Amino acid sequence: MIESLCAAHGVAPVFVWQPILCYHYDLKYFPWYHTQRTYNYDAHAVGYPQMRALYDRGALITNFLWCAELQADEHECLYVDFYHYTAKFSEKFGEAIAALSLERGLLPNVRRRDMGDQRKED
Repeated sequence: MIESLCAAHGVAPVFVWQPILCYHYDLKYFPWYHTQRTYNYDAHAVGYPQMRALYDRGALITNFLWCAELQADEHECLYVDFYHYTAKFSEKFGEAIAALSLERGLLPNVRRRDMGDQRKED
């Protein structure tokens, strides 16, 4: 449905599997994890590995970006609460989406630029 709607309006959809607190993140860096939780993460414990298996088999569409493990090697708090990223990690996540989109040709009207040079200009 999403792809059909996008096609009707000339928009190229990009699907992103995002990082979450309980997948490939060392919870010792999240100081509030052991407080009262208001969300059940059990479904993610099953769903994320299943999606990773589909991704590894190449069963997902080319405009699907796997970013769930972006935090795997981070050694700091990346979340301001159970759901929302810090500004620093939000920037890293956005940069990963942009880089993967460019790499896969999902942004045909955008020229590839070195992100380091772009930051110097800003």
